[in-house]
Amino acid sequence: MASRDSIENLKNSAERTIQGLKTKMGEFRYNQTKGLVKPDLVYSIYFTPDKREVYITGLSTSSNPKIMDKIGKKSVINTYHEINKTSRQNYPQVFQYAPSDEDYDIGIVTRYFTRIANDTSKPFFEISVDDFNDQNNLFTYISTSWTISGNKNEVLEVNQDRINTLPNGLKRILFPLQLWRPSPDSSDSLEKKLERLRK
Repeated sequence: MASRDSIENLKNSAERTIQGLKTKMGEFRYNQTKGLVKPDLVYSIYFTPDKREVYITGLSTSSNPKIMDKIGKKSVINTYHEINKTSRQNYPQVFQYAPSDEDYDIGIVTRYFTRIANDTSKPFFEISVDDFNDQNNLFTYISTSWTISGNKNEVLEVNQDRINTLPNGLKRILFPLQLWRPSPDSSDSLEKKLERLRK
């Protein structure tokens, strides 16, 4: 619901306006109440900086203005605005997951992946939780839980089982010990330290 102040701000920020038009029968509904606007009511069109037409009752100096919605076919400008708004959907970005110490203490994280929806030859890539929550219908999205700490053989088995349930394209970019880190005092941790010393 638009307040009187927000309507005045809209009027004042308009790039241009056409004043003193008259409504026709069945041409508009009130934006707030959805009731039909009677014919022969004076209204004005305001062209906003974000390229919309807004229909407001009265003239620029009128008190108690109300926003109206056009019934039926939208204007060319408002149609373009809606198409342009749709085309500006966010595209998911490649994201490299870096678990925190707290994640390693918990031992399991959720990872998110996507690829272009209409081309199965395109590779999957990892994305952030924000991109996963802000989905674009041009992409296919998948999430999976992933074990990152614990006994090496158990982690290998659990994550391999998860990989086996995923699409082939995703299987190609995952391996069971990806992101895994042994617990600080485990034999796996000692083995890793010895490997680094040998190098």
